[in-house]
Parts: sequence; structure tokens; C-alpha cells
Amino acid sequence: MLMEAADGVVLTYAQKKNIEDQALKDRKAKNYLLQALDDNQQGYNKKHMGFYEAGVSRYNA
Repeated sequence: MLMEAADGVVLTYAQKKNIEDQALKDRKAKNYLLQALDDNQQGYNKKHMGFYEAGVSRYNA
């Protein structure tokens, strides 16, 4: 959740730092989840497109 100060509110350095740290944690978590989804999708594609067919030749005459 991205937090922002209301209009006209002055934040201290510690408050700004806390907001920035939370935003960084959120971005890291989002990146982790997206990487996991991407890895899962790549594994699915390999499995269902025939890349795991060991010893099967597609060029048998």
C-alpha cells in the first residue's frame, strides 16, 4: 500500500524515510511474486510444448 501525506502536511525526515522504506518493501514483494509467476509460466510452456520429451525424434520417416 503506497502511503502519501495529505496536502498541507509537513513530514519529518523519519516519516519520509518510513514511507520510502515501505514503498521499497512493496516493490520487492511485487517483484518476487512476478518472478515466481514468470518461472511457473515458463515451466508450463516447456512441459506442454514438448521440450521434456526425452528420446523422441520428431523427424522419423
